Amino acid sequence: SCTIASLAPGTVNNSCTFVHTIDQADIDAGQVENTAALNSAEITAQVDQETVTGPTRTPSFTFDKRSDGGFNSVGNTVNYSFRVVNTGNVTLRNLTVTDVMDAGFSCTIATLAPGATDQTCSLAVTVSQTMVDAGSIDNTASVSGQDPFNTTVTDTDNVTTNGPPKRPSLEATKVASLTGSTIGAKVNYALTVENTGNVTLDNVALLDVMTDFDGKAITLD
Repeated sequence: SCTIASLAPGTVNNSCTFVHTIDQADIDAGQVENTAALNSAEITAQVDQETVTGPTRTPSFTFDKRSDGGFNSVGNTVNYSFRVVNTGNVTLRNLTVTDVMDAGFSCTIATLAPGATDQTCSLAVTVSQTMVDAGSIDNTASVSGQDPFNTTVTDTDNVTTNGPPKRPSLEATKVASLTGSTIGAKVNYALTVENTGNVTLDNVALLDVMTDFDGKAITLD
């Protein structure tokens, strides 16, 4: 408070001053509203308000998703990290990071001040056979939040994590067993096919052609 002991008719007193230091809340609000009151025993109380406009509010941020490297086989773990940087001049709130790799994943950043960086969100993904078959993991994450206008701000980022080279291969084994040693005895053949590569093989067709001593095909019963 500031007291003026006496004020003669027609005189002006400018001795009362007040200094306010701008904080982030003022910039987020876009202005500073200040109300002052004048009281004296001889007059009715008077109130005056002054509004000082601040800089243009420019909410903005960057979002970056990274992986810790490639993968080699099923069961490997790929760790993803998320980096959010407030590049604007106002506070962002309730930022939520989601990732299509995990429908249940959600990481919340309560507030992010201008110039601040948040790297608290992360996600670990276990490599599946489908990922190895694809040769890489192509993944997109998103972040959304609110600016001081209560407007939703969003961004997405994509990262591709490479897997091992595709090595399709298989091995077939044929084992014969005799049911007897006389004419008419049967020979049973057991055929085993093993996928010795690192990717799934589809529509594998097995063809067994037997030939006689003259190289002619023999029909199997």
